[in-house]
Amino acid sequence: DALAIWLQSVPIRRGLCLDCVGQRSFSLFSTHSVKDMENIFQLVRNIVPTLHTKKHKGQDGKIGVIGGCQEYTGAPYFAGISALKVGADLSHIFCTKDAASVIKSYSPELIVHPVLDSPSVLQEVEQWLPRLNTIVIGPGLGRDDKILQNAKLREQVDSNDHHGSVLRLSQAMGNLTIVQKGERDFISDGDKVLVCSHEGSSRRCGGQGDRKS
Repeated sequence: DALAIWLQSVPIRRGLCLDCVGQRSFSLFSTHSVKDMENIFQLVRNIVPTLHTKKHKGQDGKIGVIGGCQEYTGAPYFAGISALKVGADLSHIFCTKDAASVIKSYSPELIVHPVLDSPSVLQEVEQWLPRLNTIVIGPGLGRDDKILQNAKLREQVDSNDHHGSVLRLSQAMGNLTIVQKGERDFISDGDKVLVCSHEGSSRRCGGQGDRKS
């Protein structure tokens, strides 16, 4: 779980390869001793960028969350605010117009864009993409066909071929690190695919997956 959370929530420190992170994370046992937990904390410390006074706002992570509709405003909030709480500097949420004011009322720290149901949604979102380090797609999208179509990836993920689909998706997006969450998490940087079967909490409550993303 530590790998899935931190790969998506903060920019990886330069020089830390995906293999190194994977080997350290996947060697952990399902039942953790005190020493195992110390190893997890050290893994997190290695991934989180070092803070110092020379940095500017945004250098330690700019997150984009695509999701949020009238029925589901909590999910994108949890995803966005969790990123800030674990160290990211800025968190943008791209949601529908009727969800925007509700999400803004949850926290003034979130930057909310009410564009997901706009005719110009692609242009509105694409202008922000070069400024973001990580994108989370899906929290609170709902079931509206129009909204789902607007949020759809151009390179589709085949549910029967997670390994190949995640690899191709990463390559299509310029070798970005892609994390596909599920019973097994698939992680790819376009060159290789890692599979994490490490079990997390057995609870299945609302908002749990949004916080982890």
